[in-house]
Amino acid sequence: LSTWFHLLLLHTLILTLTRIQDCAQFFLGGTPPEIPGVLKGGDIVIEARYKPICQTYRDCRRFMTLYDTVNKIPVFSAYRYKGHTGGTLTRTPTWMGEPQLENINSNEINMINFRKAVPTHQASNEDYRIEKKNGKYDRGHLFPNAHASDEIHQVSTYTLTNVVPQEKTFNSQSWGKMEEQVKALMDELSSNVAGAGASQSSAKTLNNRVDIPQTLWTAFCCFNRFKKIWFAYAHFGDNAGNNNNPELLPKTLTELKDKYGIEPFPNADCLGAKHLVGEIPKGDCRVPKLDTQA
Repeated sequence: LSTWFHLLLLHTLILTLTRIQDCAQFFLGGTPPEIPGVLKGGDIVIEARYKPICQTYRDCRRFMTLYDTVNKIPVFSAYRYKGHTGGTLTRTPTWMGEPQLENINSNEINMINFRKAVPTHQASNEDYRIEKKNGKYDRGHLFPNAHASDEIHQVSTYTLTNVVPQEKTFNSQSWGKMEEQVKALMDELSSNVAGAGASQSSAKTLNNRVDIPQTLWTAFCCFNRFKKIWFAYAHFGDNAGNNNNPELLPKTLTELKDKYGIEPFPNADCLGAKHLVGEIPKGDCRVPKLDTQA
């Protein structure tokens, strides 16, 4: 069972990433999303601001994130959904961060625990601890830990470069339920489904440092080799109380593009795909095989 996601962070010895193509194995067909003002034609529009991270844990690349070092939130995270292969977290891991964004240790390729240090170019635990007193926002995963294949992959999702400030009831109710439904759907689809998730920024901040996104979106796509059809879904909603998002209904990728200009998978066949829940194409969905150890 295997699946892909960009939800909506290669050779592990590369210490400084300068091109988003270095993480191409996490994109459908090796092609990055199109995001207005951020990504165009596979190129990062403002390289000094947006940094690609091949998220590495225990010397293995787990997923990919494009990170906004000004707003201190991820633009999107891209990952491969494999289904559950074994092992489940029994407690919340220690939150980590990306040392290469801070030049703390140029020899460190793995995400690390910053402890009490406050990083300059990314969110910190302190930002979220201060917000906890207010109690309005959670750490909202873009690559959900529930979509990770095993315990080690679940731990790797607990990096602050993979989360945004998400309104608590939105996170725990409509968004959380949607993530469960998408997981069940991808389990039905079997192998190699692609998907994406990201956020759009607003004028609100957490601790006067971290942008609070106005909108969250997520999408996935695959080609069913038995029925010879493309299958794709998108979901998006306002980062607000659950009364604003009673239920997140599936949308087409065309609707996502029309509303926000975002193309998670710049592929005409994928863009035009639409199948309702009752039309789920059983069996394998395939995209090029990945080698996350490379």
